[in-house]
Amino acid sequence: MTLTPMLGGDGKTQMSVVNPTYPFPAKEIFLSSAKGHYEDYGKELTLTDHSGEVGEFELSGGGE
Repeated sequence: MTLTPMLGGDGKTQMSVVNPTYPFPAKEIFLSSAKGHYEDYGKELTLTDHSGEVGEFELSGGGE
């Protein structure tokens, strides 16, 4: 994958979103455009011009 930061109006500062509803994986998410192909665990993801991807996280573990 190739990531290119999305810059704000000043052309220098990377745009970000602060999302207090979903603090995982991070409270602040930096925006980028992505191009490329990823394949693992029986899943494939190809990102090109005019495509996007949104996903939910599911956590599990053997905590005490």
